[in-house]
Amino acid sequence: MLMISDKKLEYILKKLRETAEDVRRRDTAHDAKFRKLYADENFLNPKFFDLVIDNTKISQQNTAEKIIKSFEDNQT
Repeated sequence: MLMISDKKLEYILKKLRETAEDVRRRDTAHDAKFRKLYADENFLNPKFFDLVIDNTKISQQNTAEKIIKSFEDNQT
């Protein structure tokens, strides 16, 4: 069983919240830059990407294989 002190748990939760806030700030900044330079659209819209892989439930190896297969399939 893993034992974590309340103080350590508070620290971990604080860091997770800070990380989430940093990601939101960075995404907001990227969105503003994209809209200024390219189009008034969401820069995360899949239509702007040649390949979109949800790797939340697959291994790094499987992700790499999907990338390679997509690259090979699109060679002309």
